[in-house]
This record gives sequence, C-alpha cells and structure tokens, in this order.
Amino acid sequence: MLSLYEEYTKAGITQEEFERSQSNLINEFAFKIDTARRKVGQLLMIELTGLPQDYLETYRDKLKNVTLEQVNQAIQKYSDPKNLLITIVCTAKDIKPKLKSLGDNFKVTVKNFKED
Repeated sequence: MLSLYEEYTKAGITQEEFERSQSNLINEFAFKIDTARRKVGQLLMIELTGLPQDYLETYRDKLKNVTLEQVNQAIQKYSDPKNLLITIVCTAKDIKPKLKSLGDNFKVTVKNFKED
C-alpha cells in the first residue's frame, strides 16, 4: 500500500484520472447547494475559511481551468511518503506486532478509544 502511495507522489495522476476527477467535482457541485440547508452550510464554510464571497459562483469555472500539470505539481509539493500519518482503528493486540514488522521507520502509538 505504501509503495502505491510513493508511486502516486512521484508519477502523479494520469490524464484519464484527472478528467474523471475534474468532471466529478464539477458535476457534483450542484448537489452541495441544492437545498437551503446545504447552501447555508457552504456559505458558512466560505465565511469561516475566508474564501471570496463569489466562491460558489466561480467554483466550477475555476475547476475547469485547473490543468493536469498543476495537479501533479501540487501532488509532488504536498504529498510526502516519508511524512505520512496513518490511522488504523483496530484491536491493538491483534495488529501491533504486524505493524512493528514494518521496521524502525514507523512509530506505532496506541490510543485507547475510551480515553479523551
């Protein structure tokens, strides 16, 4: 699994993956604002994150203008396989020995789900 992530960070995504993702994001956007409740949620998100007031109106056009090259540059810039946090929800006694076998490059921290 980690080798797939490393490959992804080096090679990026393909033209086909890019086009499919871009199309999905553009087409699903209508459903993010199709009710008053969802639109208010989006407006609140805009306010809380400091996005421009015209965000909802310009979102799809901005997505259409993103290029494959820009996406792959962002993947290489922000994805670092050596600085990765992986969360696993499981019974620790069952999986911890298997995780330890990955070597010293991985720190395993067990957190009891009943604790804050």
